[in-house]
Amino acid sequence: MKKLGVLFAAVAASIILFSYASMARGENTAIPFSLSLIYPQNQIEADAGYFYIDLDSNETQELSIEVRNITSNDISIDIETADCYTSPRGGLIYISNNKSKDIGYTDDNYMMAKNIVPLEARITLKPNESRTVRFNVTAPEIEEGELIGAIRFLDASLKSETNENEGGESNLQINIKSAMTIPVRVRLPKEPGVISPAIVLGDVGINTDEGKVIFSLSNNLPIINRLAKISYNVADRSGNVLFESDFDLDKMAPKTSVNIPVEWKDTKITAGKYTINVNYQISATQTKTESREITLDKKDAGEIIPETQLPGPAETNQGFSILYYGIFIFLIAVIIVLIVMLFKKRKNP
Repeated sequence: MKKLGVLFAAVAASIILFSYASMARGENTAIPFSLSLIYPQNQIEADAGYFYIDLDSNETQELSIEVRNITSNDISIDIETADCYTSPRGGLIYISNNKSKDIGYTDDNYMMAKNIVPLEARITLKPNESRTVRFNVTAPEIEEGELIGAIRFLDASLKSETNENEGGESNLQINIKSAMTIPVRVRLPKEPGVISPAIVLGDVGINTDEGKVIFSLSNNLPIINRLAKISYNVADRSGNVLFESDFDLDKMAPKTSVNIPVEWKDTKITAGKYTINVNYQISATQTKTESREITLDKKDAGEIIPETQLPGPAETNQGFSILYYGIFIFLIAVIIVLIVMLFKKRKNP
């Protein structure tokens, strides 16, 4: 009986641990509704997972999405729209009411959020109820290239939040654990001709507060730009290269600008003049190298911490996970041993 008690306790502990792990994994990812896109006849890419349509200048089209409550409770869902920006981490990012100075548009005519208009701003659904949400998409008074925006569905009980802290990328971190975003891409009637340069390099400098080199880049194309492969080096006054690196933005949204922060990779930083040499593509076959000179005084140089001196990431959560799963495996082993012992005892009384 004592062994049966130990076995029961081990099983119960394992179940509790497993249940806790499941809840911990799922609490930040559970969205209480599902979306089904209703593609129009002029959808360019079937089953793309987003809307991609042709529109003429000033033309309006209605699009639809079926929203279903997949919980056993009533839920309210807010509906909003977003513009598509180029992320400093590479790729595209969708943001409503952008307040960051690190991302923007070079031509506001390509901003789409104002041209995506839901017919209702909030819906309430009963358990397992579904509803078709309709919204209008209008092409602005331009004919060349493409436009990208998004429609976003948010659990009204957990409002989306934006961290508006100054500096770096902190003001781009968006809590979308309770939201689903569907891009809306509009192809305009006129295909753009050869546009050069495809990328425009703006200011290049050093953010002394964060110890990072900042590159200002703009997509000069009215379409998604896939040429943003940047290489650079930083040289001292004598022309000695202190460090070099590269980055690839993967995609840049049409007519957008972005500030890219990269770590200062040299082992030390002293006051003086530095030259930043940047090589980037201006067309599909041509590249261009531009140089920017910057000067650091003793105060600014002393505030910058090189990447090589930064502390490593904390591993508290990882250590906890290893301990957690170690206990779980140990309990499983105890259960197996106890079961084997019980069988042996019954076989040989």
